[in-house]
Amino acid sequence: MRVEEFFESSVKLMELKTHEDHRGIFIQCYDEAVQEVCGFEVKQENISISKKNVLRGMHYQWDEPMSKLVQCVHGKVVDFVLDIRKESRTFGESMSFILDNPNKLLLVPAGFAHGFISLEKETIVKYHCSCYYNKQGEGSIDFFDNEINLKNLLTIEKNNVIMSKRDEQAIAFSDYKKQSKF
Repeated sequence: MRVEEFFESSVKLMELKTHEDHRGIFIQCYDEAVQEVCGFEVKQENISISKKNVLRGMHYQWDEPMSKLVQCVHGKVVDFVLDIRKESRTFGESMSFILDNPNKLLLVPAGFAHGFISLEKETIVKYHCSCYYNKQGEGSIDFFDNEINLKNLLTIEKNNVIMSKRDEQAIAFSDYKKQSKF
């Protein structure tokens, strides 16, 4: 397994070994080595299936703080992370990652907002989560907020994406800063 580190080594992109033969490809997606890199035991797994141009995010959970290990098992996404840890020297900074192969795992630790846009007609993303989902302890930051500058990482317009009502009503980053959860 190869590991690249970002944001002072808190966000990690892992590339897993693949085993290929005449039948196809086999990938061991989670084991003790991956768990050691993540620093958490998986408590919940989720799968989202998205159409092309679906935008999900920028989500975070503060009660109980959730870390995610994100894997695109089919299709292609541009995945985004935003540092929302008020005391971090990278607070407010964002990055994007292309996830287009199931051998890539992106660790998004608690304290980062996370989202992605699907680039293919059907994209399947799997999340290994450090805790259980808590609707009362979650939040969403507006992907299109000029202050966080995510849309410049990928040229997209709000009227060209498919979003949930929750994401359409996400708060501005300036509002998040007034009530920071991390």
